Amino acid sequence: MSNFFQPTALIVLFNFLLRSKSNSATNLRSSSHLPKPLLRTSS
Repeated sequence: MSNFFQPTALIVLFNFLLRSKSNSATNLRSSSHLPKPLLRTSS
């Protein structure tokens, strides 16, 4: 079970870090440009 859980947790953590990075970048852009369409296309 731990063998299955560990890589999954790493992937989730990695995705979370990536998403928070891209979210901050898109937030900076969207504040000056278009708000929500960027988020929809990224997800």
